[in-house]
Amino acid sequence: MSDDSILIIGASSDIGAALVRRLAADGAQRLLCHYNTGLARIEQLQSELGAAITPIHGDLSSASGTEALIESLRREAIVPRSVVHLPASKLHYERFAKTKASLFDTEWQIQVGSLIAILQYSLAGQKRDQPRRHVIVALSSVTLGLPPKYLSMYTTIKYAQLGLVRALAAEYGELGVLVNAVSPSMVETQLLSEVPRQIVEMSRSQNPMGRNASAGDVAGVIAFLLSPAAGFLNGANVPVTGGSVV
Repeated sequence: MSDDSILIIGASSDIGAALVRRLAADGAQRLLCHYNTGLARIEQLQSELGAAITPIHGDLSSASGTEALIESLRREAIVPRSVVHLPASKLHYERFAKTKASLFDTEWQIQVGSLIAILQYSLAGQKRDQPRRHVIVALSSVTLGLPPKYLSMYTTIKYAQLGLVRALAAEYGELGVLVNAVSPSMVETQLLSEVPRQIVEMSRSQNPMGRNASAGDVAGVIAFLLSPAAGFLNGANVPVTGGSVV
């Protein structure tokens, strides 16, 4: 049975934590906060926000780990009203010729395989007379115009997610499910720890707003897409770029 919970996959990330705080401040009563290795951050959110936070563990790097997460929801008869999908590994710039297939396969499972499996569970049995539901997927500005060099694996995965967003928006819109995406430009988070600092500085200096995006910038747009004010947005890929690309 569907309830009023919001399942945040990747809640222990910088964007995830900012979103959890934002939604709790807006009055969300039940936030299902997924983590893999980030339990300490989820526990910190619990200490700040109390009973609204429900930790859910899951290793999304394998199909079996994803299924274990889904099974934990099934055991508790939890079908979340809304799903926000944020997980990604640290960003690596790499020439296409040197891209390792094994790394691609792992990242595909984390970002695409887990998304498909979780949504197949969450959207099963959806009917027209049920309350409105939301799916929000974090993409990237690589899906807006020509992407940067040396991000072929990352770009391919993000376009696959965008394709799924658009396909589900077409299929489920009439059933009351709004499926949208956010595509931020470079965001100052821990995922940039292995990106050369000159690339981060160049992105900052070239942005019309003179800075890179923050986790809060992205969280604010996701919170809007989950709100009644976004009730006629479906299949959108919202740029959160400060005007650097639209």
